[in-house]
Amino acid sequence: MARPRAFDLDEALDQAQRVFWERGYDATTTAELAAAMGIQKGSLFHAFGDKRSLFVETLRRYMEKRKADMIERVSGSRDPLGALQDWVEHSVDVLASEEGRVGCFGVNSSVGLAARDPELADLMADYWNQFIDYFTRTIARAQQLGHVRHDLDPKVLAHLVLVNLAGMNVIARQGLADDRMRDSVSELFDSFRPAFEYIRPAAQSEPKQEDSQEFSS
Repeated sequence: MARPRAFDLDEALDQAQRVFWERGYDATTTAELAAAMGIQKGSLFHAFGDKRSLFVETLRRYMEKRKADMIERVSGSRDPLGALQDWVEHSVDVLASEEGRVGCFGVNSSVGLAARDPELADLMADYWNQFIDYFTRTIARAQQLGHVRHDLDPKVLAHLVLVNLAGMNVIARQGLADDRMRDSVSELFDSFRPAFEYIRPAAQSEPKQEDSQEFSS
């Protein structure tokens, strides 16, 4: 019978993610990881295999939390475009904070290790494609409600939202984040809306539908 772990797995992964996020994969040593996680290096290797495997585990965990947050904030809204804009603006607020100076763990990983690791590149590509698919469905739903111009392609708009988020991540890492980032989000989403003056509906939610199908596993 395998011995139970002598440490809290979730807490250990939280600490490992923090170190990877702040220092980057290459600059992080197993000694630093073990110290942050409060375990011995032998326990780290026994539980996770090696540094790369631990990194992938923390990245997968981060991505699942990020997707769950998206679903919680956007699904079921009577104003899907407004709910998506609120989620993007929340992300901008995080990037503009002191904590946000380290950028988005997903974007950082995409332009870091994934650039030379085909398996990780595939993992990140699937992650971003799931976001694009979710954005597309949300914007298409808003278009059916008359909240998005009918001459626009929801998938193209979905790409614009993702590109906007990735670009703001770069700005935040340079310490240049300010209120103009939030203003740019407003301008972006307003450009999706019909030409007449748009008044966002009161924040209400409907019973969530298709939440279990929002993201493929």
